[in-house]
Amino acid sequence: HSSLRVDSAEIIPNGINLGVFNPLLRNDCRAQLGWDSGKHYILFGADPDRDVKNYPLARHAFELLIEQNPTLTTENCRLATLGSVPHHHVAIYLNACDSLLLTSKREGSPNIVKEAMACNTPIVSVDVGDVRWLLNGLEGCYVTSHDPEDIASKIKQALDFRDKTKGRERLIELGLDSESVARRIVNVYERLMKEREL
Repeated sequence: HSSLRVDSAEIIPNGINLGVFNPLLRNDCRAQLGWDSGKHYILFGADPDRDVKNYPLARHAFELLIEQNPTLTTENCRLATLGSVPHHHVAIYLNACDSLLLTSKREGSPNIVKEAMACNTPIVSVDVGDVRWLLNGLEGCYVTSHDPEDIASKIKQALDFRDKTKGRERLIELGLDSESVARRIVNVYERLMKEREL
């Protein structure tokens, strides 16, 4: 607060539109993307060209995953990337994959993690921004260090999970749906207006 020269501040993270991001049938989404229903897909939830998203770390962890697990090959397990997919298509990718993978160098409150939660998709994420708070104790979701061995091991756990998570429930509990966040913003403005009237 002192560097901003304000007495108090309220941090309001971005809310997720639960009408757009919701659980869909995996095989239907795979069919739309031309993905094979019998393969594993790990989704790197960003554009690999964005340095801050740290695609080389994701790639390294994926290579270790294949190397260390005889049942996984580059034929039956793929590291897919979002690239510059239009935002309204992201939910299809999140529902089509086995797990979201986030390896960013830094984040605030990453939308892609909250969007994956809204779709009940398993998540493997390095410990950045508020990810640990978002995923705390959520079955099928794993927070890792930046060590590629650790990430590879957590991806394997996510693949073995083979289920939907309760991420959507958690998101609603935390008030991170767009309607709850909008109400918080309105409340801040109403409070400020009352303070000005005093």
